[in-house]
Amino acid sequence: MLQLINNTSFSADRAALVGPDGDQFWVVIVKATYLLNEDGSIDPHPKPEPVCLSPLYSGEPGKSSLLREGEMVFDHPGTDVTLFATAHAPYEIPVRELDVTVSVGPVTQTLRIFGDRIWQGDMFGLRMTDPEPFTTQPVTYERAYGGTNVLGQKDGRQEKEPRNPIGRGFATSANTLSGRPLPNIEDPSHLIRSWSDRPVPVGLGPIPAMWSPRLEYAGTFDDRWRNERMPLWPQDYDPRQAQAAHPRLVSGEPLHGGEQVRLTNLTPTSDLRFRLPNAYLILTTSTRAGRFRQKVQLDRVIIEPDAKKLVMVWRSSLNCRARVRDVLSTVVEVKPHVRVAADGGRSGL
Repeated sequence: MLQLINNTSFSADRAALVGPDGDQFWVVIVKATYLLNEDGSIDPHPKPEPVCLSPLYSGEPGKSSLLREGEMVFDHPGTDVTLFATAHAPYEIPVRELDVTVSVGPVTQTLRIFGDRIWQGDMFGLRMTDPEPFTTQPVTYERAYGGTNVLGQKDGRQEKEPRNPIGRGFATSANTLSGRPLPNIEDPSHLIRSWSDRPVPVGLGPIPAMWSPRLEYAGTFDDRWRNERMPLWPQDYDPRQAQAAHPRLVSGEPLHGGEQVRLTNLTPTSDLRFRLPNAYLILTTSTRAGRFRQKVQLDRVIIEPDAKKLVMVWRSSLNCRARVRDVLSTVVEVKPHVRVAADGGRSGL
């Protein structure tokens, strides 16, 4: 009962989850890890990642960038695209600012990367110092617009930018900003001009569930919820709560594999192009009522140019109503894997 038989080289896991209205879901997650070569060709990675069951951070949870979101979910609208990358100046010639771009199929995001700057106060108010030259710059939310202000040293009162509390540049008073850093990462179409600007924080990595707007998508946890719904999700739960990618890096129509990927100024070679592998997964589930194939969706595409890694996460959710225990087993299979060459050609492994 509730068995998973994985006949692939990919990682896989399963769970019985409860949806917003109390329906029981039989969920199977399949995760492929690939080696991303410098020429754009792709091979199976020698160290496949396991399915991530809880959020993984780069440092202290809540005070550092999210590396992996929990991948076991009952629903996920569209496909998330996330990156853990470094901006690279072409030919290693120092620059003061630089645009980086990621494009995966229909999804595109361009960011402007600045060298270190600070707000400098004088008799005329605050001004930005010129960006310092750089050849590389980490693209993390710690360097994007946002942050936390400590208002009371004794009582620990704080004001946070709810969309990115670990960033830099946020303040409620000009008096607190002199000598403090500006963001290194901005939206080219909404650049910061004044200390009072409140741009939408931009980045390439995943957004934690406790940040806005994901927090609001979870719904209203009030007295009515406690009295009438708990432990179910609130009635105003929005499925977008499961999306961890920046909104501009979510493909509303799920990706399928085979899409063209282009990274600009995010690798030492400045331009990297490849196609997503097109793995054809077959999930066959046996229940007390019969045997059938489950629909599979690509939930997440994770690209790590520095680590030369590409990760793809698929999900299959079966709504069992109140009879998830009727599921006997699911067998996971994949059509023979093919090596994806830099020019998009393929050959058998």
